[in-house]
Amino acid sequence: MAKRAEKGAYPDVDFSCDRCATCCGDVPGHKRNILMLPGEAARISAGAGKDVSEFASRARAGPYKFRMKKTGTGRCIFLGKANLCTIYSGRPLICRAFPFELRTDGSWGVSSACCGVGKGKRVPAKFFRGLEKLASEAFEALSVPDRHGERV
Repeated sequence: MAKRAEKGAYPDVDFSCDRCATCCGDVPGHKRNILMLPGEAARISAGAGKDVSEFASRARAGPYKFRMKKTGTGRCIFLGKANLCTIYSGRPLICRAFPFELRTDGSWGVSSACCGVGKGKRVPAKFFRGLEKLASEAFEALSVPDRHGERV
């Protein structure tokens, strides 16, 4: 079960990534959905030199139009050797935020599935503010017409 912080408050939590890759695929009892906004899929496509259809399937999850494909073992197709992300600098917002989740009501959740929660240093408020800014920019881009006058 994920812990929840009240709207406007940030989780009071220590975190250190152990590079276990739990966030990058299915775990017993939970199938991971790595959802992407259209702009994220386009950015990954350009950076990876792959057509979106090679790494994503269509999704119908609100503004998220794509779902990252997984390997036969249920792991993200961009998870490389030593559990390192091969698109790390361009990874989707949902990946940047894990084990934290910005909920639709504005509160933050913290995944209890992540073994790095409770380890390391306190996560500073500026980290969460940065994620909120990235999310705001990504969602604002959804309402901006592309060069053909269509909504992205």
